[in-house]
Amino acid sequence: MCVKDVRPVHCQRVLNNVEGLAKDTVKKARSQLYNMFETAKDNSLCTTNPASKLAMPQTAEPGTHRTITERERQIILETAKTHPAGAWVLTLLYTGLRPEESIVLRGADIAGGRIHIDKAYDRSTRETKAPKSKAGYRDIPIIPSLAAALPKVEPFELVFKNTRGRPLDEKAMYRMWHRFKAAMQEVEAQMVAQGTIPAFAEELPPLVPYDLRHTYCTDLERAGVPLNVASRLMGHSKIEITARIYTHTGQDMVEQAGHLLTQLHSPTVSPSSATQRYAVKRSVMQALKKAHLPKSKTISAG
Repeated sequence: MCVKDVRPVHCQRVLNNVEGLAKDTVKKARSQLYNMFETAKDNSLCTTNPASKLAMPQTAEPGTHRTITERERQIILETAKTHPAGAWVLTLLYTGLRPEESIVLRGADIAGGRIHIDKAYDRSTRETKAPKSKAGYRDIPIIPSLAAALPKVEPFELVFKNTRGRPLDEKAMYRMWHRFKAAMQEVEAQMVAQGTIPAFAEELPPLVPYDLRHTYCTDLERAGVPLNVASRLMGHSKIEITARIYTHTGQDMVEQAGHLLTQLHSPTVSPSSATQRYAVKRSVMQALKKAHLPKSKTISAG
């Protein structure tokens, strides 16, 4: 169509095509339409902007990305021991990779105890592309638990493939994920019968691959990794994005703060040097900060 012939109904029809996607995505599409025709109007290609009053179509519910529970972690680790998708799932859990980054990994990307990220699968074009931002280019350390599970492949070969040895696309990746979740249910029943895990399970949102990335970020916090380093490992373009996840306050962190305070004030545990005393004090302050407790609050050893 000629630009001058486009009417609001045409723009609304285009916007309705993204119905059901994330709210942010739909808003960007509406903004793009508006800006395009505003530029056309400025250049006298049309007299009015047909995208100025478009109605927002139905959007998807906000994501429920969450940290997995310890019960889920045990089931995942046990299932990964024998399931064909086990190495892929462990990679998401132990590296925090975005799912679309994981399915384009090649043997050459894994070297020197690290995974090098410089590409991702593009869902819209179904092709491999560069990361969205410079922050997406990063190296992630491989812990021993993952190193033992990663398949040995040639430098040019894809690390993760479907059951027929072909490249994974978005649909194949989610089929693989759903098969793994089905296997998790069988393993869960076996572990409950054996008394390895309690029968009771919390009511939680359905587990999705992105939850493993969220868990990795929380694990970084639990391990005491500084926020700026965690942001780099996660590939976030802004540290504020990481900070929104880096807010976990578990009972273990509160207990750690109490333990460190006990060490600091105990008459039987006295640092022998100013350096040691400073190190203990710094550890206490970091633990208190993570636990979101006021510095002056006293925590008993119990």
